[in-house]
Amino acid sequence: MDEMYNILGEEKPNQREQIKIQSEKLNKYFPADFTEHQKVELIENLVKDWHTAQSLKKGSR
Repeated sequence: MDEMYNILGEEKPNQREQIKIQSEKLNKYFPADFTEHQKVELIENLVKDWHTAQSLKKGSR
């Protein structure tokens, strides 16, 4: 019974929280030849840079 509860309590890949943005909303900001992978990579880097900047702001207060 314990093992059954452990399995049921595990986070499944399809249960993870996701953020979805329609491509049409972002396409105007990218060159026409950018692949979906390049777009995701750029967005991830921009968010990381933003997070770093926010952390630095908080640290300087």
